[in-house]
Amino acid sequence: ISASQLDAAFGLLQRLHDSPLAGRSYQCHLALLEACRRAGDARAAQVQASIDRLGLRTISTVCKYVVDGKEMQQVNGAENNVVAECFYQRVCQETAYRPKGEV
Repeated sequence: ISASQLDAAFGLLQRLHDSPLAGRSYQCHLALLEACRRAGDARAAQVQASIDRLGLRTISTVCKYVVDGKEMQQVNGAENNVVAECFYQRVCQETAYRPKGEV
């Protein structure tokens, strides 16, 4: 989201708040929050307040895999996004395996 698109994004966010999807909109809020911060827009506080009010948070992803017959896992959450992303990139680059997302 560019600085010139912030007003439009806030309009879309309001429509999202009025929909049944509001409780599952962390990524939308996060994108707008980061855009506001980059632009120095004071409405970042408004977006953060919405995140807090709706109780939004990132969803952790668990990646399970087998190495030498031993099942292992990586958890993608706030504290280890970098580790999981590096692992995902290695899997895609070094193997023919393509991860399948499941919810």
